[in-house]
Amino acid sequence: RLRRYIWLKQECRQLQQYLDRIMADMATVSSPRLTGMPHSNDPRGLDEIVVRYEEIVTRYEKRLKLYQKETLAIEKAIEGLEDPRHRLLLRYKYMDGYKWETIADLMHYEVRWLYVLHGQALQAVAGRDE
Repeated sequence: RLRRYIWLKQECRQLQQYLDRIMADMATVSSPRLTGMPHSNDPRGLDEIVVRYEEIVTRYEKRLKLYQKETLAIEKAIEGLEDPRHRLLLRYKYMDGYKWETIADLMHYEVRWLYVLHGQALQAVAGRDE
């Protein structure tokens, strides 16, 4: 579950960008041009576009809400750990996506010790889920 955090956050950003783009597109729907030339005044075309956009927006908003709920659960699980080293390590690894070497530099530990600390942190998280 922790490993999904970064991907969920990226997908949330992507979905939000899609929603923003859809809203921008909807705001720029133009009026028909009055050229005097024969053309169809079928209003169903615009109605169909609006319905399609509403379906897409609803689908994206549902997925966005679900992903945000899952990322919040992960954040709460990390925040609930007693050991600040565990919280820091899990945030660096799963929320920030840092590599082990970077985390070792930031925390002033050897990478080998981080593996031990990481195992402890995962056990602590698993213990809270039970």
